[in-house]
Amino acid sequence: MERVVSRAAGRAWGRAGIAGFVQAEHNVLIQLNRFPGALNFRRLVDSQRELSSLLANRVASAQPELSASWGRRASTYAALHHQAATWAVTSGTAAPRSPKP
Repeated sequence: MERVVSRAAGRAWGRAGIAGFVQAEHNVLIQLNRFPGALNFRRLVDSQRELSSLLANRVASAQPELSASWGRRASTYAALHHQAATWAVTSGTAAPRSPKP
């Protein structure tokens, strides 16, 4: 894992490797002392999607079954991220995303 960024806490910094992962998860825990708003919920879901995808790639050659599980988890979080974007727009708490070219 190159660099883990604490997106759920709304910060754009991070440490490399396991220390970054632990720091990011700690920051998420601190932010979850209340139900997150639409933007922070999207950040939380996206950070879990990214982490799951990285782990799926990391263990692919050594443990294909485990990699497939992490890949399914990443796909689930990708779908949740899309739904969270829709929720943010319909609730009026986020601007609509521009379409991808």
